[in-house]
Order: sequence, then C-alpha cells, then structure tokens
Amino acid sequence: MNYLKTMKRLFFCLGALAAIAAGGCSDGSRSAGTCRICGSVELERLEGVQIFLVPFSGPQDAAHVDSIPIRDLKFEFVTDTPMVAMLRLDYRHRMGVQELLVITEPGEVSVTIGPLSTCTGTPQNDSLQVWKRLTEKLNADWRPLNAMLRSCPADSAATIRARIDSLRADYRARSRQLCLNMGSGLLHDFLAPRFAKPE
Repeated sequence: MNYLKTMKRLFFCLGALAAIAAGGCSDGSRSAGTCRICGSVELERLEGVQIFLVPFSGPQDAAHVDSIPIRDLKFEFVTDTPMVAMLRLDYRHRMGVQELLVITEPGEVSVTIGPLSTCTGTPQNDSLQVWKRLTEKLNADWRPLNAMLRSCPADSAATIRARIDSLRADYRARSRQLCLNMGSGLLHDFLAPRFAKPE
C-alpha cells in the first residue's frame, strides 16, 4: 500500500514538472538578471512573420539585433542585456501594427503586438505603459484640434492654439512627474532628456 502511495506521488510530481516545463513563459525558471519577453500577437496574418528585438539606440547590426519567427501567434525573447529596445516586425508586415518600446530589465515581460501594442510585468515596463497611454491620449486629443486649426476662421485660431498648448503642457508635466517618480533606471534615462525640465 505504501508502495502504491509512493508511486502515485512520484507520478504526480513528474506530471507537475512536465506541465511546468511545457508552460514556457509561465514556468518561473528564469535566471537572475535575465529578461524574458513573452509575446502574443493579435493578428492571424502575422503567423510565421519574423519579429525583431532591436536596441533603441546604438548599433543595430546582426550582433545586436535578435529575431524569431512568430509561431502559434506567440514569440519569446530571452536576454541578459539591459536596454531600451523596440519590438518590430519585418518591414513588409508593419502596416497596421504598432511598434513597441520595451525595457529589457530582469524579470518577465508580457507583450501583446497589434494595432495598439502593450507591455507589462516589470516595474519599468509598467511605468512605460503608463507613459505610452499618456502619449496616446495626447495624440487622440491633439489630432482633431489640429485638423480644426487648419480649416478654422482666423478669429478662432488663437483659442484652438491655446487648447493645443494646454494639452501639450499637461502632457509634459505628467511625463516629467513620471520621470521624477522613477528616480533612476533605463526608462528614467530615456525620458529625462525629453521631459526633465519645463519648457
């Protein structure tokens, strides 16, 4: 009887280990200091397309750019090089797909690639997503005002310009505060030159 119980426990443990191994990005087995980017893709037409992890600045040659084909609408990158990077598709497939900034800090980053791409899962990438939403809101609010400005009577232009300036000032203030709240790190260093000082 004890033998049967022992064997059942052994099979249970082996099954659990197999499930963990098959889990890919959810297995929690990453090494300390390693960034694992677990990606999913929203558009079926991207199956089999090459996706690239490209440094935002510095060399963008074969030695510094990683790539992998999308399989089952998923992909994964693993790197131990901290950097601000871009996730982008092969140039023939970029239409209608938003490129995505990502911070390759230690941890597990969950990425969705589509018309509005997202990344979350580590402190800097969560903050990056907050800044991305701020930027998208500015663009959404600014575009109709800019269109109005091009076609409005001259006596209305000053009011519209003031509204645009107010939106831009609010965006810069929020971005600057986000940068100050972070204090240090790759995202701070990326945003600081753009927003550290008021205009």
